[in-house]
Amino acid sequence: MDNRTKGIIGIILAVVVVIIVLRVLGFLVKLLMPLIILAAIGFGIYYFISKRR
Repeated sequence: MDNRTKGIIGIILAVVVVIIVLRVLGFLVKLLMPLIILAAIGFGIYYFISKRR
């Protein structure tokens, strides 16, 4: 194996790793999005109530 094939394989591996990471992140975001929205709404309501006192 010369340096060019090593470089090509390295690039392919890097692309595959990036795709896998993006897939996992997208999956986690889909799972956590309702929780994040609920937390934001709850925090907003709490902040609103505590400010009015």
